[in-house]
Amino acid sequence: MKPKRETLVGLLFLASCLQPVSMKPKFDTPAPRKLEGTIEERAHPLEHDANQQEDIYASLCPQDMAKVENFCVDKYEGTLVNAETGEPWSSYKNPGNTISGLKAVSRAGVVPQAYITGNQAAIACQNAGKRLCTDSEWLQVCAGSEGRRFPYGNDEVSEQCNYGKMHPDVRTAEKPVAKYDLTDSEINKVYALAPAGKYNQCITPEEVYDLTGNLQEWVDDGSPAVPNKLGGGYFGAPLCSGGVCVVQEPAKDNRGCGFQVVGHPFTYWDYSVGFRCCKNIQH
Repeated sequence: MKPKRETLVGLLFLASCLQPVSMKPKFDTPAPRKLEGTIEERAHPLEHDANQQEDIYASLCPQDMAKVENFCVDKYEGTLVNAETGEPWSSYKNPGNTISGLKAVSRAGVVPQAYITGNQAAIACQNAGKRLCTDSEWLQVCAGSEGRRFPYGNDEVSEQCNYGKMHPDVRTAEKPVAKYDLTDSEINKVYALAPAGKYNQCITPEEVYDLTGNLQEWVDDGSPAVPNKLGGGYFGAPLCSGGVCVVQEPAKDNRGCGFQVVGHPFTYWDYSVGFRCCKNIQH
């Protein structure tokens, strides 16, 4: 007896259902994960995060300032420009009443402003949205948390900062006959005052320049009614005897960040006196 057509079709269908089935599980292969950062950063993630955090803090200060602890400080000794036009003011001239329309700027390669009183320096900083550094802030910038003797470290390096140069031939109480008055604008044109940042190794780890030497810098010690302090010293100091002048250096322990001048009122100015500004960090 021949099988019916329907029977053959059913057998073929049954055979197809009995084909071997692979029991191997199937998984979706994920795309390779992109690793962030360098190998060094991935090996030390906590240190990398700390560096990123420091970069964020540093960005809280303007580009012409550096972050030190919880405040900003000018990288360079201050100069003056017209607050509206940006036209530079002469670094060799006291600004007088013109100071109300001038503001402080911090620029590399520019001769810093000398011949300025503490009051004028405070106004210039204020007109720039800044303020004078306090005495403790200035010392913190120069010496750091580790108490460095110099902006760059503990060991003095000859000629790394602009000081120890011959003092100009100026009239003082001890030397009444001399070529220049202390306020003569010609002094800094012909003597040792250097453009800001020229001594590029006279620098702190935060890249603040010329804290030792070049110009003494007004600071606000919180006592406007009494003589205020000037930080950092300047390019030279006099010692004359019998018509012969040599460089007079401060005692070794007082050189560098520890060198301060005390005794001038906030209204005083001469060729050796300059400033720089600080600013609170805006969170």
